[in-house]
Amino acid sequence: MKRMTPYDLYLKAPYPLVILPARYAGTYEGGFWIGLHAHGIPPGCHGSDLTCVDWWATWGTHPAVVVGQSPDDVLARLIARNLTYADILPTEAFEDKTEELYEWIGERTPEE
Repeated sequence: MKRMTPYDLYLKAPYPLVILPARYAGTYEGGFWIGLHAHGIPPGCHGSDLTCVDWWATWGTHPAVVVGQSPDDVLARLIARNLTYADILPTEAFEDKTEELYEWIGERTPEE
């Protein structure tokens, strides 16, 4: 089998694509690196403990979200899913629920 060049990977990767290190080193995410088929980084996936655990519980199984042990691993997993633009992470995933979550547990938000 022919080894894939960076250009081959570029042609197969879903667009848009974000790969970044996990903020909590896999505690909530399940891996050290995160891959998102999305326009930007949702605030919840890198938020405070409370917002992060809520975001991953809600969106962590979405096809446009993958985790892995390295950026190459994440890219390979995204390519293997054969995602199209229709599979992109929806706008609901970008909603900032920090205030709502802190009200729910009866605490002030971290900014207060």
